Amino acid sequence: MSAVPFSKISTPLNALFATIGLLVVAALTTQGLTGQERLVFELLLAAIWLAYVLQLSGTLLSRRRRLSGGMTALVIDLLAVLVPAAAFLFIGSRDRDLYCAIWLLKPLRDSTFFRLLAKVVAN
Repeated sequence: MSAVPFSKISTPLNALFATIGLLVVAALTTQGLTGQERLVFELLLAAIWLAYVLQLSGTLLSRRRRLSGGMTALVIDLLAVLVPAAAFLFIGSRDRDLYCAIWLLKPLRDSTFFRLLAKVVAN
């Protein structure tokens, strides 16, 4: 039995994480949440963020082996980790969860859209 490479499942996994994350952010904006419900939702966001930290480390490790085509994935992975972390550390309002919307880029990180956009900008 051979293992499925992570690159084959990362795009659907990113789409699933982004969907769950954005639904949790929407749930956190509703009124009347108990403290325990809010904690569960925030822990779920933290778990998704941790998965993205692990994916960023995988991107950095694979970047060492190959130089072509990894820059877009690296930038998106950095944004997905740093923007929500900065929002949680430096923004004191309830709307800081909305900075997780940057996760919408995660399912697109391996698509041809960003490579084509980079070529257009370079030309």
